[in-house]
Amino acid sequence: ALDNLEPALEEQTQADVVHSCLHSVMALPPEAEGGDGVGREPLYLDTVCALEDLLTRLLRQNMTPQGLQIMVEHLSPWIKSPRGHERARALGLGACLLEFFQEHLLVSTLVPFHNLGLLVGLFAPRCADTWTTTRQKAVGCVYSLLYLQLGYEGFSRDHRDDVAERLLTLQDGLVNADPTILFHTCHSIAQVIAKRLPSDQLISLLLTVFESLGDPDKNCSRAATVMINCLLKERGNV
Repeated sequence: ALDNLEPALEEQTQADVVHSCLHSVMALPPEAEGGDGVGREPLYLDTVCALEDLLTRLLRQNMTPQGLQIMVEHLSPWIKSPRGHERARALGLGACLLEFFQEHLLVSTLVPFHNLGLLVGLFAPRCADTWTTTRQKAVGCVYSLLYLQLGYEGFSRDHRDDVAERLLTLQDGLVNADPTILFHTCHSIAQVIAKRLPSDQLISLLLTVFESLGDPDKNCSRAATVMINCLLKERGNV
């Protein structure tokens, strides 16, 4: 495995390997998931599992907020892809990385979660994606990030936060593709984020969400507008 190589791969070499591995899986046509009934699904699932294993092993080498950001940024072009099946795959991998990071989190009081706003801003607009699975994965990612922040604030792993828990309730509303319900839910998600985001993270969150105003998925660009308006209303005095 790449993570066992001694010495460790140089940063650029590692990035090139991750890029190649992601491209070989993410760019597969949707039929690779078994849609045509030819029985490729088990092979596809094995390939995705191998990719998840590679990414989490590489993340294990740098279990810091910066290490998490590096891995998530590899996914960023796929999260913003104009092709729905690629976005869905990328969100699945993102959720896997966040879950791994949360499970193995060793908080150092010297290292704040300095890039929370950037990471939340990448996932939040996808809560309105035209693909239902992507919408729900996106909320799960925001949920994980808010709990990571609580961990960095010193709360125990089994702590449950009433505000963050609202996201699980709101997730149910994302099954409905009706635009009115969808964007109302996105507004509510933004309210949760506004209540839990540290003040020093607000600017990076807004700047990242601004990038989604030109998203190829029109639902996400509209969601970005809704979320920006909500964040400015809730926290504009910061």
